[in-house]
Amino acid sequence: MTLAEFLKEKRQQKGWGLRVVASILEIDQSTLSKYENGHRLPTNEHISRFAKIYEMDEKELKKLYLIEQISTMVLNSGLENDFLKVAEEQVEYRRTKQEEIKKSTKSKTK
Repeated sequence: MTLAEFLKEKRQQKGWGLRVVASILEIDQSTLSKYENGHRLPTNEHISRFAKIYEMDEKELKKLYLIEQISTMVLNSGLENDFLKVAEEQVEYRRTKQEEIKKSTKSKTK
């Protein structure tokens, strides 16, 4: 399920029309329609607002948002999916480096 489909489904589950949600979010109805049809990604601020009005964990919705961004980049790149494994390894490497820096900084301040 795409982020667009998810947002549309949540709105429909609430029984709200586009006009109602657009008003709550303080955006144009056409902008909300573009979000729900996958023609445009919401802003990070709008993701936070969606989480509040749909009474869901903001972190979970932000994960869907990030997945949407990544999957769009992969799809548009024309590259094979095998580079995702390399990207995952890079994330783990950078995480380890950040932890090492934090430990080093803490030991120097003691």
